[in-house]
Amino acid sequence: MAPALLPGDVCVLRQGARGVGPGDIVLFDKEGWPGGVLHRIVRELPDGRFETRGDANPVPDLDPVPRERVLGVCVAVLPAGRAAHFLASLRGGTLPGQLDSQRR
Repeated sequence: MAPALLPGDVCVLRQGARGVGPGDIVLFDKEGWPGGVLHRIVRELPDGRFETRGDANPVPDLDPVPRERVLGVCVAVLPAGRAAHFLASLRGGTLPGQLDSQRR
């Protein structure tokens, strides 16, 4: 979902699909994805399903999402991933690598 979300960011969800629409980031249930999928709604189709797409993906997802599969909508982002990314960039490496090198 970059650039809106980075790995490690925390998305605070409001449960359910009430009031969601284009532009909202939603978590939806998808077979084969145990934790669900977090993508943005591109548009609502005439039959009520949602066309979704990850922000970094050039095309929408193949399968529209029925409203009843939406588990929640992102209402806030805690930028923990941005903080880790920033700290890692201060020394030009990755945060785990920096922590390992500081222990030696």
